[in-house]
Amino acid sequence: MRRDIEVTEITITTHCHATEDIEKVKKAFLNVIPRELHGSTKIDIEVLHGYYGNPITKLKSRFKNNEAIQVLKHILSLLSKSDISYILSSLELRYYKKSNKIYLRLDKQAAYLGRLALYEGDDAIVVEISFSVLKSLEAVKEYINRLYMELQNVDRSISSS
Repeated sequence: MRRDIEVTEITITTHCHATEDIEKVKKAFLNVIPRELHGSTKIDIEVLHGYYGNPITKLKSRFKNNEAIQVLKHILSLLSKSDISYILSSLELRYYKKSNKIYLRLDKQAAYLGRLALYEGDDAIVVEISFSVLKSLEAVKEYINRLYMELQNVDRSISSS
């Protein structure tokens, strides 16, 4: 029996440093998640300490199965076309075949403003995407591209109505 690849879990993590406002970081964090899931989203909060004893608050949420797919679609819908192209072209750097996961780093400042953008710096919102079955890099690329194209078709049909 052949199984198609699909998302089974998404974990979103970020950190709030002592110099940041926790409410603003939570707002940025929640902007990565579809609004319809906000009420049921559990954010685990853990207080850590930096090298010099400074408090660092870690925020983390997990989404499984259908909710994970909703989160991924939401993220893809808010990323620019150039960010999607960059993800697809750099997938070999983001995909870990042993764990069957890809990692995206999103700009926390842009997320606070309601936009999503890829970010390569340290102070990011990290999205860990787990897939159902061990597949090739090409299968993961096709899956992400297909979801993105479906979202584009939905957007076009809404705007032409």
